[in-house]
Formats: sequence, structure tokens, C-alpha cells
Amino acid sequence: MQTQTNLSKITCTADANVVDELDKALNDLHIPEVYVQRAKQVTLLDRAGFLGLRPTTTPEESRALFYRFYIPKNFEASVMRRLAEAADLYLPGRGSVYAKDVTLLRRTPLEFDIERLTALANSNTEAVAENHSVFICIVQRGMASSIATTILEMGLCVPLISFGTGMGIRDRLRLLRITISVEKEVMYLLVPRNDAELVESIIRHKARLDLPGQGFLYEINIRALAVNLRVRRGKRAHAATMDQVIAAMDQMKGSSEWRRLGGSRNHETSKSSAKKFSCVSIVADEGSLDPFNRAAMNAGARGATLIPLELHFYSGGKHEDHSASHAKEGHDLVIPINIQDAVIKAIAKENFFEQDDRLVEIASVEQIVASASSKKEDERK
Repeated sequence: MQTQTNLSKITCTADANVVDELDKALNDLHIPEVYVQRAKQVTLLDRAGFLGLRPTTTPEESRALFYRFYIPKNFEASVMRRLAEAADLYLPGRGSVYAKDVTLLRRTPLEFDIERLTALANSNTEAVAENHSVFICIVQRGMASSIATTILEMGLCVPLISFGTGMGIRDRLRLLRITISVEKEVMYLLVPRNDAELVESIIRHKARLDLPGQGFLYEINIRALAVNLRVRRGKRAHAATMDQVIAAMDQMKGSSEWRRLGGSRNHETSKSSAKKFSCVSIVADEGSLDPFNRAAMNAGARGATLIPLELHFYSGGKHEDHSASHAKEGHDLVIPINIQDAVIKAIAKENFFEQDDRLVEIASVEQIVASASSKKEDERK
């Protein structure tokens, strides 16, 4: 097992109409392995009523993709800028790109074309500030739409929704497990850090996280270069949309502080909580993660969310022999940091690292908002 540190994980969320530009940019950079996740983004569509009377606003869904890959940290900012420029992500409605620090565990380390990265991406590019948070909210199938609508109506962000499968937590709820589906919706909300507390309170209320088995929410601090601000679509009333005005003001002010909706947040408190939890993500071939998930549960993890992934190669086939299948799946385990080593050792004992294309990613979590069932487990312990 090889450990790779000083890596950045770059996530690019893109409208399905701009993926060709992203594919070309990734191919130019020779990114060895990119994990792609299918999703849908939700916006508000303003419709004119009959004869211009009684206009209506309804949620509208469109196809989107997550691109996730790893890069040496010194190339993080320049690679993000190259993707943003290639796909015009600075324009509202096209997508977002952000990064976070991770540690990677795998049998063989990732190999990067440093010569090509140096030629196409300047490693001395000014770093992007850690100015945003991404909330990952896991709820039962069918619940995400109402939460997304509330977030959109407040103009906070453009929610992205994907589908997953819950594993582990149902077995801990005894009789309640018969009323809780394994089918989950995973919602991603990218917001300025100053609005994080407001977003957390909205989701906590709308998702009813005080009730057993209703859902799970956690927050990760990120460095966002471009953020999709197009919360509404429809006929323009002015030459520039409000999203374009907001984006221009962000650029002029140098941050999104001026448009803060929530109260000032105590970042020192948040930083201390980041040391208590981590997100351990394990990725392997489709259908192969069950034994590793059971090992993690036995080591103390409460539950996992399975997400279907596709592995794409952008390095001229150099790494293609390392993977038996392009169909992958990932499990995200949000766990207390004091059991992190035990969980990884339990996975390793199941021969997880015997295959080159399996990996474990470790990232810090700012905070978690657990469901009532998790709180009751803590009380019993």
C-alpha cells in the first residue's frame, strides 16, 4: 500500500452541454484517472402566463456530470483555471470547479505527466482561498426536490442531486428499518462559507434530521474558483441577468462576503471540529465493495452511501491496463477520526489493496449533522 499526500482532489460539476470542452482540456493535461458521476442540477424556471398574466415559477431539472480527479497540489490553481476557461465556467449555468486536500492510499501511486503539466499549467499560479463549503445531504428518495426548491427560492446556490444506495445504517434501526428505503438521494450544495450556518439550519429543518432514519448531512471546506450562480432561468427582463451581476460583483469585491445572507460564523469553532471527523471514500470495481463495507462496519463505521461511478482515462491509454472494468462504485464513510486507522486496517485485511485500481481517499470533514438515530447510538455508548 502506497500513501500519497500533498494531493488536491479537483471536482468539476458541469452541465451536460459543456462536457466536450472539459474532455478536451483533461485530455490535453493527460490526467491519468478521472471518476465521473452522473447527476442532475435543479434551477427555477420563470414562465410567462397566458397573455402575460399570472407568471409561474417551477423547478426545472437538467443533466449534469461530476468530474473528480487528483493532481499534485502545486498545480491545483492553474489546472482549475484551465478547466474553467475551457468550458467557460465563469458564465452562470455552466458549472463549478473546486478543490480540497486529500490523502490517497492505493497499491501503486498515481503517475502524473509532470512535464506536460509544467508546460500547460503554471505551478506558480496564485492559490485559491478556502472560501466555500460544500454540503453533502443524504436523504430518502423523493425528499431532495423540496429541499432544493427552498434553497433556490432563497437564491443560495444551484443544488445538484445524484442517486445512491444506503448501506449499514438501516440494520441499526431495528423495527424502523422496514420503513426506510435503501434508495437514497445525495444532494450537493456549494455555498460561501459565510452562508454555511444558514444553509445548515434550512436543511436540518426541511430534511427533518431530528427524526430517526431521515437523513445525514456533513460539510467540507473547499477552495472554489468558479461557482454556478444561475438559480433562475427564463425570459430576461434586463440586458444582464441577476446571476451575471452577482458574478461581476464577486469579481470586483474579491470575494462573496458582500452578499452574505447568514450571520457571521465562528470559523475557529469550525476548525476545531474538522479534527474530529473524516470522510473515508473507498473506490473499486462495480459490485465488489460489499466485503469491504462489512469490514468497515465491524470496525465502527455506522453507514455508507454507495455511488455509481465511471472511470475515464485521459492519458493516451497509458494507464488503461490497470483497470479490469470502467464501471466503478464508491462508498463514502463519514467517521470519527479516532477510528479512522481501525477502519482502514479492517479494509486492508480483506485484501483491498491487492488490485492496483482500488483506492482509499481520506479528507477532513468540517462538521457532521447526524440524524436522531445516530444521536441515540451515541447516548447508548
